[in-house]
Amino acid sequence: MARKTKSGSADTQHLYFFRSQTSWESDSFFLSKPDYWVFGDEQGFAYLVNSLRTQLRAKKTLDLERVPFTTSNSQPVLILPAQDSPVKPRIRLVERCAFRGSQFVMELILAGNRSGFEKLAQIVESLVATPFDERAFSEHLHVNDWTDRWVVRESVSLNIRAPVSRWSDKMARENHSFLFDPDHLNLPEECGYLTPETCPYEPPDVADAAFKLTDSARWS
Repeated sequence: MARKTKSGSADTQHLYFFRSQTSWESDSFFLSKPDYWVFGDEQGFAYLVNSLRTQLRAKKTLDLERVPFTTSNSQPVLILPAQDSPVKPRIRLVERCAFRGSQFVMELILAGNRSGFEKLAQIVESLVATPFDERAFSEHLHVNDWTDRWVVRESVSLNIRAPVSRWSDKMARENHSFLFDPDHLNLPEECGYLTPETCPYEPPDVADAAFKLTDSARWS
């Protein structure tokens, strides 16, 4: 998403979440699951950090998609109000099929407690703090339940790419196919039967079992 700053200037904040896939091979089986790549500039990352911290005391869900859909492949992101417990950092990364108007999307929903949202905010900040001459989109950090115990099992993954200092047309051109080519949209074919009528939009409820911050019994 690209959105105007509060000052109303022509400057924009760029923050994009692209649905991809990640895989892991053990000694006995092969796993694959959704992996959301996060691209943006420093202003966009600052907006994400501020949004996570806003939700520490919020009562309502925050929708990061504040502008109409463009040709971008970016998927909408919702941040639920932070949960009161447990004390240790916990976060759950959930995706769901949804329609925004007639547009089929995969919504990425961030659920977590206060220390979990704060930990994720610090991870995003750490990439912004990296000296610019040492980072590019190739510099990145993973948030993944396969390796991070603070991420609830059966979460989707995040692949957070270091931001650029300022977005440019050149940056968009160099990553055009990933950012804008419909062939790289990577939405699940299994959801192709859904329609806006059969899948009416419902706001997520933080009390829903899908957003619990404890691992299911089979992972205990």
